[in-house]
Amino acid sequence: MDRAVNDATLVKAGDIFQYYIALRDCFKMKKGDKIQIEINGDVSLISDKSNVSFQREVKHHFGISNLSDRDVEFWKTLSNWYMDFDRIKLFSHLILHTTSGLSSKSSFYEWNDKKPVEKIKILESIGKINKEKEVTFRSYYNKIFSKDLFDEGKLLNILERFTIEFKQNNITAISEEFSSYIGHIPENNRDNYIGALLGRIISLIKEPPHCWEITKEGFDEILQQESPAYSNPNLKPFPNEFSEKKIPEQKVKILEQKNFVSAIRTIEYDNQIANAVSDYWKTEMTLVKYFTDDFLYLNSLSSYKDELQNQLSYTKEEKILLCEDMERREVIKHSKLLYLGVMKWNAIDFGSIVGNQGYFQRGIIHTIVDENEFSWDVGEGNEY
Repeated sequence: MDRAVNDATLVKAGDIFQYYIALRDCFKMKKGDKIQIEINGDVSLISDKSNVSFQREVKHHFGISNLSDRDVEFWKTLSNWYMDFDRIKLFSHLILHTTSGLSSKSSFYEWNDKKPVEKIKILESIGKINKEKEVTFRSYYNKIFSKDLFDEGKLLNILERFTIEFKQNNITAISEEFSSYIGHIPENNRDNYIGALLGRIISLIKEPPHCWEITKEGFDEILQQESPAYSNPNLKPFPNEFSEKKIPEQKVKILEQKNFVSAIRTIEYDNQIANAVSDYWKTEMTLVKYFTDDFLYLNSLSSYKDELQNQLSYTKEEKILLCEDMERREVIKHSKLLYLGVMKWNAIDFGSIVGNQGYFQRGIIHTIVDENEFSWDVGEGNEY
């Protein structure tokens, strides 16, 4: 398909792939371990056992690619380690993890079996050849081998720990690597389960001290919290894809013309419209993507909606009784209190769906209002 000039999808795929690798490494942690993302490099394991710690640089490619002698991903990785040597001293393994293959004609062929002195000779032999277009390669090469910077002992130390994991699964196949860790999850729920865990890992950045780091104990807690919703093959986890999405501006103007917005304006509660529109849109997007063709989702929705409508009716009836003989100003106040109380309802699971979200329940309620099945005005029909 044609892509926009500023389309960053392929770049972002590399970032997401990195998170998948970090998540996979989380499953391998032992007591006392912790995984870091983007603190000492792409993915790092800090361990009480000094011989298992690693710093892994993750490189992703779509399609077929091979690691060339002057490949940026190799030389940038090596030069970064060399220039930031003090930071990576604590790691017993330095790993270049790449989806690129490695030709038998490559200078890096059987790299992991070679001694550090042999690796230096390989690097020097590559650098001895001058080419017309080599600005990028030469800049990284010179950061290591220039007379002012070269430290053979430092480089030997790095090369002794430096291995290449080549021809690794790319993002389209990475989920296969989780099968040995999540056998307790039914196969039809596994992708959603991995997605939920991935979301939890990524969201760590929101909390102080705002760094991507998770301990073995912290990861176990996440597993305990997420697993129940995905362990029963007859249950479907709520699809939470749109929870953090922002509604497009052009869509706001369209939705502001709908009945559910008019119902909010009727009780003079305009400062609630923005949130209502956002919840309605997120719910609409979720319904279109997940509830249209999936029997378990769709079959659960109708009874859920009916139950919410009944609860709304009973709650409003109580307010109507309280507002008998009140002036319009007081009726508006109680209408607003009705609205606030309903919006504060805890989201309940329904049918086969577990893990329901507040925005979705509020969005379904706005849908009920939009279909003229309910209104917020507890003085409706009275003359003032």
